Amino acid sequence: MPCESLRLAIKDLEEVLSTPLDERRIVVDATTRRFVLAFESSWKTLKRFLLVEGVETKSPRETLKKAYQFHWLEDEQLWLDMMHDRNATSHIYDEDKAHAIYLRIKLYCVAMRQVYDKLANSMK
Repeated sequence: MPCESLRLAIKDLEEVLSTPLDERRIVVDATTRRFVLAFESSWKTLKRFLLVEGVETKSPRETLKKAYQFHWLEDEQLWLDMMHDRNATSHIYDEDKAHAIYLRIKLYCVAMRQVYDKLANSMK
């Protein structure tokens, strides 16, 4: 099933998001890492679905914009912000910035779950 890696990535992200923060940096770090994996799986799954529709994309940004045109994404800007935060995670050394992204990841996870459900249902 093309969505299986996405389903597992979202499941892992939801698991770590359900862990109480308790001011422990390790939870933020684990959440951020799982978010990166889930985001990568999300855009690559969208890219594969676009290929089935005859649309080839070269980058995550292009893939997200095209997926929005196909109405697979409800909020294009949210996904572009998600991509920005994904890119920023590689260069975060400031705990306040890391925590701010951590808080946004909860919203991002909901959006990823919605896309997964939409794509999985389209395969039935």
